[in-house]
Formats: sequence, C-alpha cells, structure tokens
Amino acid sequence: MEVLERPLIDLQSSVDLIKAVRDLATGPLAELADDIDRRGIYPKSILHRLGELGALKAHMAGHGKPADYGLAISAMTEVSRVCGATGFMVWCHDVCGLYMEQSGNPALGGELLARHADGQTLGATGMSNPMKTFAGIETFLLHAQKVDGGYLVNGTLPWVSNLGPDHYFGAVADVVVDGANGPIKVAEMGANAIVGEIAILCDIARTATVIARTEIEALRISKENFLKLLSDFPEMTIEVMRVLAQRLSHTTIELTEARSLAAQGGR
Repeated sequence: MEVLERPLIDLQSSVDLIKAVRDLATGPLAELADDIDRRGIYPKSILHRLGELGALKAHMAGHGKPADYGLAISAMTEVSRVCGATGFMVWCHDVCGLYMEQSGNPALGGELLARHADGQTLGATGMSNPMKTFAGIETFLLHAQKVDGGYLVNGTLPWVSNLGPDHYFGAVADVVVDGANGPIKVAEMGANAIVGEIAILCDIARTATVIARTEIEALRISKENFLKLLSDFPEMTIEVMRVLAQRLSHTTIELTEARSLAAQGGR
C-alpha cells in the first residue's frame, strides 16, 4: 500500500485559532446575529476580525504552512453554529480567495491575494449562475464584449454573496464573438417574441445572445413548463413551429447571400 506523506500541521496553532474563532462567534457575532437575520445587517467588522485571526486563509498555503481545508471548515463551523448567514459569507470569501489563488493571473496574486487572505479586503462569489449554466439549468446572465484594455460586461446577477462597494467577486460571462465589423447580428425581435426555444427543444446550448436596446418586460419560462405548455395547448405548438420555420427560412436566405458574396470575392 502506498502511503502519501502529508505535511505536519501545527496542532496547537490550530486549536488556538478555533478557540479564538469560537470566542468571536459566541461573543460579538452572537450579539449581532438577530440583526443580521432580521434587519440584513452586514457583519463586515466580524469578517475583518476573522481575517485578523487567520481564519480566512487556513485553506491556503503560504508562509511555510500547508493548506488545511479541515481547519478552514472547522472555523466556518464555529461561525455557522451562531449565525448561518455569516458562516456562508466566510465560505464565499474563502472560495473567492481560492479563485484568485488558482487563476494563474499574476494581477490576482501577490499583495492583492495577501490582503484578501488577511481579511483586509473582502470578496464574494457570483458563481451560482455559471454552475447552473454548465448543468443546463440556466443560461449565462453576464455577457462580455472585448474592448480596448479588457472586456465590457453587461447583465444582471440576482444573487451575489456579501458584495459591498469596495468588494470584488468571481464570476463567469460568455463572450460575444465579433465578426470583421463587430458583433454579428443574426436577428431583431419585437414585442411578444419567443427566444431560446431551440435550446430547449434540441437540448443544446443557446445559439445566440439577446441584447435589449431599451427597457423591456420578459417572461422567463423553464424547460419543464415550456414543454408542458406545448403539450397542453396544441395551438401554441403550431405557433412555435411557425416561428421556427420563419427563422429557418430567414437564416437560409442569409446563408445563401453570404455564400454568394464569398464566391464573388474569390473570383
């Protein structure tokens, strides 16, 4: 049997850390817990103090110490016993630090990562939508377009953990692919239009990004409800088929024109 060597962890230091976190949780945090839950008070001072204690970097290697995920989880547990919301924020901050550490981006390491690990700056996570997108439950809500110096990101995330004006968070956006003359416009929708039906019916990723030019009201329908509507209302099924046929016809015409232009350019 192969035995893997594990770096020794300073048990006394770990015990001291957990005791300090427990004292903070059962003292100052306990006094705030009801206001956090009922009034939405953000426990920023508690998070800063946890950083000072070293509780926000136990899962990260550094200063001659190995990463200790068990210790990080134990610290979260002590906080969560008193206030689940604050415990969740600790998890989000820790995960954000892990994003930064594992990104391979030098701009997210060094002093920036050190300040995050010490709780001097606070971070969050907006990864719920990307994870659901990869699982086929949702589609990307953030859309990025390359511009000089980086990317311009548009969209809305309904859920971002502990995000303050001076915080940052990790997220994923899809990138708008530009043609030779900028983003490729494949269609323009008007009122009462249906979009995204191909992804549902064919069980594939959506084929285009929809960008609103003005403020709109949109009804979002889940895959299950959409298929149930088609089953319960045959007239709706016919309408969807009509829309798909029109779009296929439109796409065929544009493809024919594009091929014609390409052939002329090759002469």
